[in-house]
Amino acid sequence: MILDSLANWGRYFARDSRGAAAFRFLERDFDPATTQERIAVEGDDVFLLPQTCTLKDPAEARLEAHRVYFDIQLVLLGAEAMGWSPAATLEEEAPYDPQQDVVFFKPVEPLSRLIVPAGYFAVFYPEDAHAPCLRVPGGGTESRKVVAKVRL
Repeated sequence: MILDSLANWGRYFARDSRGAAAFRFLERDFDPATTQERIAVEGDDVFLLPQTCTLKDPAEARLEAHRVYFDIQLVLLGAEAMGWSPAATLEEEAPYDPQQDVVFFKPVEPLSRLIVPAGYFAVFYPEDAHAPCLRVPGGGTESRKVVAKVRL
């Protein structure tokens, strides 16, 4: 798991990596006002999913993880809390769905929470169970973000 400012992404990804391709697109070519639901950067290897999240109470957190892709979640407007827990310590709620590349886990407490403000990103690898779109105490009810799906 990584949490940092968009300005620092180069510390984590080699220039020729798929992760770098996602970040370069986000910096140079991405239009935050887009209404597209899916933007191909490198076909099915790297694509973006812009979204507006109605933020949930942390008690509603639903932990998920992926096996084929890792997530780069960049908050564009507002702030969002994201739950995190090591996937290896969790019990699956439902079996892995290969078509959606997702496995959901049973709720766990305490759950680590990251506060991700606008201009910051979180990277979640397969070992990182995460619960996105959580309300920040004293914050708003929505966030605008883009999730980059990057094939491992």
